[in-house]
Amino acid sequence: MTAFTPSDIPSEINTVEKLEAWASTLLSNLNPDQTAVETTGSLTRTASSAPFYITASDPATWRNISRVSVPLSKDWQGGGNQIWNYVQELSATPIPASFKS
Repeated sequence: MTAFTPSDIPSEINTVEKLEAWASTLLSNLNPDQTAVETTGSLTRTASSAPFYITASDPATWRNISRVSVPLSKDWQGGGNQIWNYVQELSATPIPASFKS
């Protein structure tokens, strides 16, 4: 897994929403070509995150849209712990300095 310490997270990230945008953008950056089979015959990126200009709303607005697909160990359903305790790694790529400030 990509290890981190709390000090790696920029200090201005102070909400779960900001943390999600940071983490999904980081995973997308670290694993740009990684895919997984989620349905028969179809490869899907394991992590994607990008800003999109949404014109279907009034007023139009920018939104960060992300999707992350992480593998889980096979015993996650019967383990009794929170699901994040069963997440397996996408990669072991270190966090770039540009994501730490």
